[in-house]
Amino acid sequence: MKLKWWILFFLVGLIYSCTSLEENTDGIHRFSGATMGTIQYNITYIGKENTRQLKTEVDSLLDAILAEVSTYEKGSMISAFNRSEDLIFEIGSMQEHMHFVSNFVLSQEVYDRTDRLFDPTVMPLVNHWGFGYEKHLRGPDPDDKKIDSLLQYVGFHKVRIRHQKNNPDTCYLSKKKAGIQLDFSAVAKGYAVDKVAQHLIQNNYSDVYVEIGGELFANGDKNGTPWIVGINTPSPDASLTDFEQLLQIKDAAVATSGNYRNFIEKDGKKYVHTINPKTGYPEISTLLSATIISSDCSTADAYATACMVGGLKKSMEWVEAHERLEGFFVYSDEQGEMKTRYTSGFEKYMVE
Repeated sequence: MKLKWWILFFLVGLIYSCTSLEENTDGIHRFSGATMGTIQYNITYIGKENTRQLKTEVDSLLDAILAEVSTYEKGSMISAFNRSEDLIFEIGSMQEHMHFVSNFVLSQEVYDRTDRLFDPTVMPLVNHWGFGYEKHLRGPDPDDKKIDSLLQYVGFHKVRIRHQKNNPDTCYLSKKKAGIQLDFSAVAKGYAVDKVAQHLIQNNYSDVYVEIGGELFANGDKNGTPWIVGINTPSPDASLTDFEQLLQIKDAAVATSGNYRNFIEKDGKKYVHTINPKTGYPEISTLLSATIISSDCSTADAYATACMVGGLKKSMEWVEAHERLEGFFVYSDEQGEMKTRYTSGFEKYMVE
C-alpha cells in the first residue's frame, strides 16, 4: 500500500506522529494542550467541529486524573499516600477515585506477569537517582549502603488494596513499612490516553487519534487512510524525524520506552532512568527501545517500561505469552550494531 503522509511537528518523545496530506479537509479537526507539567497532548478527530468544548472537557478530565496519580502534584492522592507515615491509608469510594484504583489494579497485574520487574514502589529509588519529584535530590549516587537501605521499601507485594466488609465500594491501602511510596508514571500517561479516547468515542467521534507525550491510541481511520506513526531511532544523535519503523494503526494503542534520551551524566558516566527494582540500580542492557501495541494504552505503557528492565529475551517471552500484546524491539548486538526483533503478530502493523 502506498501512503501519502507528512510529519506533524509535535515533540512527542519516542513515538512521533504522522498524518496524510488532507490536513484541513473532510471534517478533520485538531487541538492540543499541556498536561503533566511539560508534556503536550495532541488530538485529531473526524466529524462535526466541536473543538472548543472538547478541549475544555479533555483538560478537565486530565486535571482529574492528575489529582489522583501525579507525584508532582502535592495535593494528589498518590502524594498524600507517599507522605503518610500510617500503615493504613483510606482511599474512600472506588467510584469517586477510579483513576487511582485503576492505575493500582493494572500495575498489580503487570507486576505479577513480569517477574516483579514492573514495580510502582520503586519511587524512593527513582528519587535517589535524581529522576523523581524530589528536585533537591541531585543524584545520581551509587552508594551501595544507601541503595540497600532503600530496597526495604521496594516491592509492590508490600502494598495491598482492601475493601471494607460492610461497604465493598469503600477501600483503603495497607503498606508494610511507612517509607513505601508509589509511582504510577509508567502507566499514568497511557491511562490518560485511554480515558481521553473513551470520552471522544462516547461523544460519537468514532475516528480519533489521541497522543500524550508519545503514547497514543488510534480509533477508526482518517477518512479511509490508516493512522500512521513512527518509532523513533533510539539514538541520542537521531532527530525526532528519524524513524526505525513506520506503523499503521487502527483501533489499537502504541507506547514506546527507551533510555537514550532520559539519562543523567555524572563524573563522565551515564545513569539511565530505568531502575531495576531488584538491584536498586539503573538497568543497563543491549535493549535500546521497546514498542508495545495493545488494545489499550495503559497496558502498552506499562509493558514498554517493564521490557526496558527485563531486557530483550524476557521482553520477547512476556509479549509473546500475552494474548493482547505485540512488540517491536531495537537492540545492540555484540558488534554494537543496531538490530531489531519483533513478535509474531507485529508485522501486520508495519509499513514497508
